[in-house]
Amino acid sequence: MIQPPMVYGDEKQELDRCIDRMDYCESRCISGIVCQYDQCIEDYGCEEQYVKELKEKTGMIDEQKNKGGCLIATAAHGTELSIQVQQLRELRDNKLMQTDVGTSFMDSFNAVYYSFSPTIADYQRENPIFKEMVKTILIPLLTTLSILNGVEMDSEEKVLIYGVGIIIVNIGIYFIIPPTLIWKIIKINKTKRLITAKS
Repeated sequence: MIQPPMVYGDEKQELDRCIDRMDYCESRCISGIVCQYDQCIEDYGCEEQYVKELKEKTGMIDEQKNKGGCLIATAAHGTELSIQVQQLRELRDNKLMQTDVGTSFMDSFNAVYYSFSPTIADYQRENPIFKEMVKTILIPLLTTLSILNGVEMDSEEKVLIYGVGIIIVNIGIYFIIPPTLIWKIIKINKTKRLITAKS
């Protein structure tokens, strides 16, 4: 059965999907998980010629391959060209990957991140509500990470100090503050009920 030609929006979405998959395959190779890059992208139906045709149709300029992609952030913001995704790439390429500490961290991070991110990114594209939820959840993380783009990280020590600091801040934002607020709300409601009952 002959498929109808894709409209511009469909082509852009398909291009984003393939770029994600290309970044995913390359990052797995960099991390030492799998190094059959051509076979990997072929399994996802994103051969080089196919992606080239999509870029020509959507008017996207071909760019040099990056060392891994931000799959979840790209899916949340709709395109790898969004400001948020570009900030993440600048942080990775211009800050972290310039030091041994940063490079080691990215290798370890990629090994974990790319084990689940493709599934989440695909579900985001299929479910707009889930996409908006992830986009909202990412706001604190992206905000704190954007700070690193404005500071000097020209040594191993600075990368380590700033990196640990950002990790601690995000642990507080995502894992300490929410349960603390929930506990306080429950406590306040319980106190109100006791006061009402005594009245």
